[in-house]
Amino acid sequence: MKTRRTKNLLYVVLLAIGVSVGLLTLLTAAKSKMKVEHVLPIPQQTNLVTDVVTHDLDLLKVTSDWPKSLTVENISDKEVSGFTIMIWAANDDGGPGEILRWGADPNYWKQTALFKPKEAMTLSIKPETVKKFQANGKPFLYVEVYKVWVNNDPKFMYAEGALLQQDANNPRHYTVIRDAKGRSTHQH
Repeated sequence: MKTRRTKNLLYVVLLAIGVSVGLLTLLTAAKSKMKVEHVLPIPQQTNLVTDVVTHDLDLLKVTSDWPKSLTVENISDKEVSGFTIMIWAANDDGGPGEILRWGADPNYWKQTALFKPKEAMTLSIKPETVKKFQANGKPFLYVEVYKVWVNNDPKFMYAEGALLQQDANNPRHYTVIRDAKGRSTHQH
């Protein structure tokens, strides 16, 4: 009987040691997972590369000094009354974008001081815009002149290098009459 008690006591001690080792292993694993959660995030890339998209018949030339500013030069013989510039991350469907504006869309109001031929201006890039693209993590951005209006005339608009004409029945709709390569399109 004494041998049986000794065996039972030995089993209980071994079982207690096994439970202790298992519990210690489980706690150690849990602590290591908790440590992973507290690791600081990897710093975002601060130097984003920008490429300015151009078209053969653009009226404006943009030079990027990312992340500080964009320089816009009127390389046409027209007086510009308003324009928009789009910035978006490459290879990022649905990712962030930003639109910079100057002047006015003549469908809504007239711009008093026009952007004259051969003039240049600098548009500052807001710090929150820079942070938005840094947080996105894409290292490459596109910058493009999107829309341009000239002489406060809503009848014509330039978009991505193409010349568009306002629809007489729907002033919010424009149709391409000359594409970005200078080819005329047929009106149907």
